[in-house]
Amino acid sequence: MKALENIRRISRLFASVVIASFLWTTSSFGQVSEEQQILEEIIVTAQKREQRLQDVNVSITALSGDSILEFDFDRAIEIASQIPNLQVTTSYGSGSSANVIIRGIGLNDFGEGHESPVTAYIDEFYLVAVPAVDFSLYDLERVEVLRGPQGTLFGRNSTGGLVHYVTAKPTRETSGYFSVEYASFSETKVEGAVSGGLSDTVSGRVSVLSHQSDGYVQNINPDFEAGGEAGTNAVRAQLFFEPSDDVRVLLKGEYSTIDTIQNYYEAIPLNSPDPVTGLYSTDPNGVDLAGYNQNNFGVSARNITDSDFPALLKQDGQHASLRIEKDFDHFTFVSLTGYLDMDRELSEDCDATPNSVC
Repeated sequence: MKALENIRRISRLFASVVIASFLWTTSSFGQVSEEQQILEEIIVTAQKREQRLQDVNVSITALSGDSILEFDFDRAIEIASQIPNLQVTTSYGSGSSANVIIRGIGLNDFGEGHESPVTAYIDEFYLVAVPAVDFSLYDLERVEVLRGPQGTLFGRNSTGGLVHYVTAKPTRETSGYFSVEYASFSETKVEGAVSGGLSDTVSGRVSVLSHQSDGYVQNINPDFEAGGEAGTNAVRAQLFFEPSDDVRVLLKGEYSTIDTIQNYYEAIPLNSPDPVTGLYSTDPNGVDLAGYNQNNFGVSARNITDSDFPALLKQDGQHASLRIEKDFDHFTFVSLTGYLDMDRELSEDCDATPNSVC
């Protein structure tokens, strides 16, 4: 009986502690300032109209332009590091096609002529070419990632979902920003934008980017440069017209160029395929078909190669779009016309040796 009475006393004491902790916690929450309780309102266009994020019945994640600057993202595919269920693969190395995968659905092929089941958009303009998905990020308003099939509003190819990049638009008031970054290997990144009113009905915005660096992957072949360069220049200009209260016109033009030596492959020969699984495995002590082994030839460091072919990427892109909105009594008519032209040259040495194996 005494043991039972002790258990009851301990139970009453424990209950008192729990109730006191709850009252203290409730009191503490009550002292939170009104400013801390207010959540930032995020406006998205996941359903092709401006809505609060809380009002959209779609699984969506949005990154603001400020967040993108804070994370110091350079390429469009880098947002995957901050978006749940989003993965981006470059099938055959840096500079190759960017395959976007959402919830396990995506394109599992390195061919550049395919259309992915996860679509990408810039200001509602569909990026058909897979290599066009990996572009330089600068002066963005936000990025929206929609999970799950979006065929009703975005077409049959958005089986797994879509990624929508929204650029910063012209403003009536004068505003802008400018940033310069410098890092090792003479890496320099200059980014900026200026926006403001040009007349009573016209406003404009100009955005620029220049990102350059030397390569950090040494090629001991004297005929070729170091790999891993950055070499991007881009400019974007926008004009926003409001001839009347019910008509809005946005004209945008953009030009970008890339001229770099990409990362070289690392030459690690493969073992013969496993007789059961048929899979190959790497063998640092093995040799390739021409008898090459990077350790035996004095190329043991990770950022040193001996390649007989440049990892070259040259790309030029021009993009123009015209968006017209006209308000009527019960609906708004929207017309979007766009044009994208991209020229691309990519070369690589997939054996990463001085031998012409592949």
